[in-house]
Amino acid sequence: MLKYRFGTPLMIAHTAAADIAAGDVVAVNGVLCIAHQPILTGKTGRLAYPNGNCVYEVAKKTGAGEGFAFGDAAYWDDGNSRVQDDDASSTLSKIGEAVTNPDGDVAGDSDATIYIVHAA
Repeated sequence: MLKYRFGTPLMIAHTAAADIAAGDVVAVNGVLCIAHQPILTGKTGRLAYPNGNCVYEVAKKTGAGEGFAFGDAAYWDDGNSRVQDDDASSTLSKIGEAVTNPDGDVAGDSDATIYIVHAA
């Protein structure tokens, strides 16, 4: 689940095929969008489109070699609801790039979360 931190999202209309929670990542025609509010099944709501103007805090994979540098691509691992710094399997989609958190840091190997700018 992603947490909106700041920026101006470009919102698009989306009719939910299943319930969507705030913070969920939703693929729309192969583009990873983010729900800011819940959308119930069959209802139309709005999703943030990756326009490069919004920053989110998101869970990341931890362990040796899992740190990010500023500007590194972040790939969405839907099965684990987190980002990682590579797409070794060639099955993940880019959701954005790493940026600094309010403390001025990016994310080291052991950090459980990272700030990303939402961009395709």
